[in-house]
Amino acid sequence: MYKDLWQLFSKEYGGLRQGLSICGVTIVVSLLEGINIALLVPMLETLASPGQEGGHWVSRGFATLFEEVGVPFTLGSILLGLAIIVLGIGALKYLRFILIERTHTAFTAWMRSKLMGNLLSAGMGHLHGQNMGVLADELTTQSSRAGSSVIHITEILSGIGILVVYLITAFLVAPLLAAVALGTSCIMTLAMQYYISRTRAIAITLVNRETGLQSTGIENLNGIHVIKSFGIEQLRWDEFRNHAKSVRDSMFSIGRDRSRMTVFQEIGLFGIIGAIVFIGTTVMNASIAIIVALLFILYRAMPRVSTLNVRRQPLATSLVSLNRVKSSMDQAAATQMIDGEQRFSDLCRGVEFKDIAFSYNGSGLVLRDTNFAFEKGKMTAITGASGAGKTTLIDLILRFYDSTHGKILVDGVDLRELDLESWRNSIGVVSQDIFLFNDTITYNISLGKPELGMEEIKTAARRAYAHDFIEELPEGYNTKIGDRGWNLSGGQRQRLALARAILRNPAILILDEATSALDSESERLIQSYLAEIRGTCTVIVVAHRLATIQNADKIIVLQDGEIAEEGDWNSLLAKNGIFASYYNLQSGLTKNVEAELEYQTGGPV
Repeated sequence: MYKDLWQLFSKEYGGLRQGLSICGVTIVVSLLEGINIALLVPMLETLASPGQEGGHWVSRGFATLFEEVGVPFTLGSILLGLAIIVLGIGALKYLRFILIERTHTAFTAWMRSKLMGNLLSAGMGHLHGQNMGVLADELTTQSSRAGSSVIHITEILSGIGILVVYLITAFLVAPLLAAVALGTSCIMTLAMQYYISRTRAIAITLVNRETGLQSTGIENLNGIHVIKSFGIEQLRWDEFRNHAKSVRDSMFSIGRDRSRMTVFQEIGLFGIIGAIVFIGTTVMNASIAIIVALLFILYRAMPRVSTLNVRRQPLATSLVSLNRVKSSMDQAAATQMIDGEQRFSDLCRGVEFKDIAFSYNGSGLVLRDTNFAFEKGKMTAITGASGAGKTTLIDLILRFYDSTHGKILVDGVDLRELDLESWRNSIGVVSQDIFLFNDTITYNISLGKPELGMEEIKTAARRAYAHDFIEELPEGYNTKIGDRGWNLSGGQRQRLALARAILRNPAILILDEATSALDSESERLIQSYLAEIRGTCTVIVVAHRLATIQNADKIIVLQDGEIAEEGDWNSLLAKNGIFASYYNLQSGLTKNVEAELEYQTGGPV
């Protein structure tokens, strides 16, 4: 897990310089702390025996130093030196806190951005296999906890550095007593290792339980219509409460162990103080100044020991979260599409599917031996039963996936050689499953085209027959439409999506059941729009309702992943084949139940 921290923070984030800066300031603070504590010896001796010569060798050393710089070695100069050092320590500690906080927040923000960037660039196959609640948890809770590992590790390193200085100072003042304190502290630290190991195991459970909690919460909110429709509010609430209770139990276990560690340390500190006082007065016959100085060192050191031990617990938890976040980053990065270098500007001849076969998981082909072409300026329709492979064709055109076999040629160039951004920017898509952002209508229509003006946005809305209903909204184009556009009807959402596609002025327009939620008049108007752009825009229409594709230049009928029929409207009807049977079903010329079942299942009954 420490390897993951080093990999992310030092190599990928590039935080080594920031980490070294924090360590440098920490070392200076530690040295000043040591000088500060050492000055207590001459101060206490001066208070105990004013004007007396000799004393501890530490006092004699400071006296020589003061004389060399021309400062009288008096109680006043000692106090002034202490004050200057304390102010310097305070200023440096403030600088250190600022550096740590800036590094922590920047590292956390970088991790979140890096993970989101990797997810946005990941292959659709990877994303379709993910739980959105889990990813949301990793982008928020787990990233935040993982970022705090920087704080914990710097505090631990800082504590170690200051403790080393305190230890050296203590050995210089009273070696035997320092050895007693060190031995007792080591025993106490080793005894706490049990709780650290327990915390690491509990942290793994906590991360998994938090993921389940967030996943359930997001599912409940996204599926609120289904939950209310089926009357399962109590069931889903109970499930969420069970997740919340399991998270509570894990957090309580970690908090309880932290409390036990704190109490154990306080008892251990009392034992160390008692041992030093007893041994110092009865065995070593040390002076009060030495014992007080050593006790002050302990007073300053023990909080660091406590911090060192306590920080190890949340560090173990944060490293588990960091490991989870890094794992998601790496998995997403491993599935990124290999981008081509040739930029796409405009379609000249068309798009050709050549011997295309495709499988989502390698077990069964969704498409097989697929050969056809979308000609420039023509309207091509794709129809067929559910599961025939219509949506898969669209996904391959958009290069959400690469074909298992064969090539997709764009004006004779392999689609994999094209720059993905320029290719997808030339395509306008209106799908059956409309996704709108929780923002204004203007934002949703101008998505990806923020440079366009209001008049262009309104023109696109008019061509999609959305302008009139938008103007009737309370704030017109500035109306916020709610999450996924829930404040709008299904038909209104679809028309906004069509306006969004029109605004892009695409070379290829894809309509995937785009008119399924429109009334007859709106559908007629959309057909009029398609007639307007015929010859200037290549249109691909996926449809179950055959009436919407009557004017298509070519109709492709898919069945079980293969092209069953291909031709225009009249020629397909004349064949009296699969397309003709679909047409008869929808037009009501046949009431044959078996034929209807065949249409729904895509095969013979």
